[in-house]
Amino acid sequence: MENEMMMKTRGGMMGNMMLMKLVMLVVVVVGGMLLYRMWIATPALPSDLKDGGVKAVFIDNGQVYFGYVEAANKDFLRIKNPYYLQRQTVLQEPVEEGKEATTRQQLSLTALGGDNLQLHAPEREMYVPWDTILYMEDLKEDSEVVKLITEDVAKVESGDSASSGGTNANTNSSASASTNTNSEAPKE
Repeated sequence: MENEMMMKTRGGMMGNMMLMKLVMLVVVVVGGMLLYRMWIATPALPSDLKDGGVKAVFIDNGQVYFGYVEAANKDFLRIKNPYYLQRQTVLQEPVEEGKEATTRQQLSLTALGGDNLQLHAPEREMYVPWDTILYMEDLKEDSEVVKLITEDVAKVESGDSASSGGTNANTNSSASASTNTNSEAPKE
């Protein structure tokens, strides 16, 4: 009888040890998956964003970039063929004598990278830290920005960088926005 009790106790202890080992294994596996996801895995783009197409990426410094986006790694978003808006103030001489000169704010879509575009000659892609991104937007296919970017990228990919190369994409196109403000002409 004592032997039977010992066998039952020993069998119970063996079962408990197996259960403990199984629980520990589950904890280690789940913990490893969580650590992988937090520190190693690449975050996915928001599921609301459509696949492909040009996106607008709004950064916490006030800059907006347009281009094709993908998650690069856990720290950075990659923007391929990035473009940004550049504001220029244009002084317009008065048409009639005695009238004030006006200034016009003109926005142009400018490509980052490519041949002879910027002094530091960056590649046609950039990496933006995830924690600096405020939000992203899908752009409609009939948007002027999308049309200019797709035309410019097609020219660059076809090797026609002399005519385009990502230069200010049609600065005087309909995508340029202007606002007039009255100001005095500079005194000479």
